Amino acid sequence: MTRDLLQTLAETYGTPLYVFDGDAFADRAAQIAKAFGPQVRLCYSIKANSFLLGCLPSQVTRLEVCSPGELEICRAMAVDPARIVFSGLNKTSESVAAALDCQAGVLTAESPKHLALIHQAAQARGVVAPVLLRLTGGDQFGMDEDDLRAILRRREDYPCVEFTGLHFFTGTQKAKAKKILQELDYVSRFADSLASDLGFRVRELEYGTGLFADYFGENADQTEDELLSQIAPAIRAAGERFSLTVEMGRFLASTCGTYLTRVNDVKTNCGVRYVILDGGSHQLRYDGQVMGMRQPPVFVVSGGGAPEECTLCGSLCATSDRLAQNITLPALEPGDLVGFSRVGAYSVMEGTALFLSRELPRVVLFDKASGPRLVRDFVATAPLNHPGSPA
Repeated sequence: MTRDLLQTLAETYGTPLYVFDGDAFADRAAQIAKAFGPQVRLCYSIKANSFLLGCLPSQVTRLEVCSPGELEICRAMAVDPARIVFSGLNKTSESVAAALDCQAGVLTAESPKHLALIHQAAQARGVVAPVLLRLTGGDQFGMDEDDLRAILRRREDYPCVEFTGLHFFTGTQKAKAKKILQELDYVSRFADSLASDLGFRVRELEYGTGLFADYFGENADQTEDELLSQIAPAIRAAGERFSLTVEMGRFLASTCGTYLTRVNDVKTNCGVRYVILDGGSHQLRYDGQVMGMRQPPVFVVSGGGAPEECTLCGSLCATSDRLAQNITLPALEPGDLVGFSRVGAYSVMEGTALFLSRELPRVVLFDKASGPRLVRDFVATAPLNHPGSPA
């Protein structure tokens, strides 16, 4: 997006402001789909940014939904329930019932308890629920090999469950292709053992690569392109073996967002030039944190003079609210507009939004065909933070 367009959006909608570029989202999805080939499906993990449901690319055929709230968002957006993979670590009888009642395409089971809940709910409704068994990567998610094998040995005990295959995701921000290639080899060998030992064929594999999104590198686009090309042959090969869906959130969405914030004040304390912005770390997150000691992708949208070193701070009453430290930018003055790029994933979803009872920013979706759309207005958080009677 051009600086002129971003400036116009900031003047129209105010700041702080999230702007999500539907064209950039579509370009990213097309790039990934081309690398993986037509046999591999793409699944978007909406926890990365549920606002992007308003501009889903055609290449995304599945949506990972991990909570009752996310399921409700999909309902409100009239998402085809057949596209939903209902996942999540903390399933309850109520959330499983809701997923089945909306006819979600497939549910994951992360424990024997999950499987029992799904079977009971399906039996009560007289349906057969498609289920992916989640294989753990060594953490709290999924089940280990022995538990998964025990379930499949007695799969006849679950007549209201159709065991379609495996779900495997071990974490995010994998910067080396080697790790992903090892995982694909491991899950393929495990699938072979299920066939030979238990007579169970894994028809479907839902695999999350956790591919690295480069927020801080000088050659971020090149780094990401190289990683994608390095894993693509193994993904294509897995797509020949299974009905393969590659699940992505951060890598798919990160490049399509910009966070706009305006300079409110500038001062020099003890030789350090501090620029105070109307946003802050409660709204801007990279890689799960602000990471102020690393320089985020920041640029001056409008204003600015001769280059100078400064520290960009947000609006919070916290010394940790530093968005970029000791960074050289065109000299900023009150009223100037600053942009942070690569905020399409997680930033809008995971900030400590209630801190200091500041209102949530507006959210705008933009694409060239439709122009800007305001999809969330400013939201007051003060009503959520006082001890009065609930509404």
